[in-house]
Amino acid sequence: MLFLCGVVSIPDDIYTTLSHIRTDLRDEGIRPSDRRFKQSLSILQAKALMEQRQDVKISDVLLLEHTLWENVEQKTMVSEIVHNHALDIVSRTIQTIEDDTNELLKASQNDSSTENVLEATQKMKRMVQELDELKITYHGREDINATVQKVKGIQQKITDSILEPIDAEPSTKEMPF
Repeated sequence: MLFLCGVVSIPDDIYTTLSHIRTDLRDEGIRPSDRRFKQSLSILQAKALMEQRQDVKISDVLLLEHTLWENVEQKTMVSEIVHNHALDIVSRTIQTIEDDTNELLKASQNDSSTENVLEATQKMKRMVQELDELKITYHGREDINATVQKVKGIQQKITDSILEPIDAEPSTKEMPF
């Protein structure tokens, strides 16, 4: 595998990103070794190879959040630093919105009161508006459309939780009209 990784190129912006990550980690007192950073390059190449690409992408750097910490206490900080450098503004926004949406879903499952569900759906409407604004600026990003659909699907699921489901079986009662 290491031999094949050599055919995958690492663009200069990846080296720049790794340099920024390393600086930020050091600022936080986290000091992965030179060897670990060198091994990280092979990990990035292997990821690109597995996805049948000839170049490492900036989003591949996200994988390093699992390799650059030295002890468990550093894991959250390393993850935050890597994410700050490996995701563009659209990807960071999408990730935040997806995380928030999942939290709202969990909260509504724990408390499906009308008030809680209404608050969750209002928040999700604002998230969809934010994504719609991103679509204007970053048209062509399919990940935005996919996230809009996810948010709307979860919003509908939450809304349905307070509505009485319609029985599929016909009612035996006479309808008043």
